[in-house]
Amino acid sequence: MRRSIVVAAAVAVMGMFVLASPAGASAPAAVTVPITLNYAPTFAVTPGNPSPCAGVPITDTATGTGSHLGRFTATYPHCVNFAANTFSGTATFTAANGDQLVVLLGGLG
Repeated sequence: MRRSIVVAAAVAVMGMFVLASPAGASAPAAVTVPITLNYAPTFAVTPGNPSPCAGVPITDTATGTGSHLGRFTATYPHCVNFAANTFSGTATFTAANGDQLVVLLGGLG
């Protein structure tokens, strides 16, 4: 199954500029960048990975393409709590060149 999603990622540009700025200088503003991802996922119940949680631990893996990543692989270990109707976890997208995008997951439904 192919899926397509759009992720709005807030990217804070700080780096050496902030470290070298004189005291009292303001940091650069965060920038919101829309990212389009097209991927084919698989899902597996993974007891103990992530660490035990108040729900069902699931790991999704995916391969696909992204507007800022190009070809990528992804892993999404997360916990789904059906009683509370919530989920939380982390998604890590790794581009072909080794760059990574890490997204914190969480919500209702």
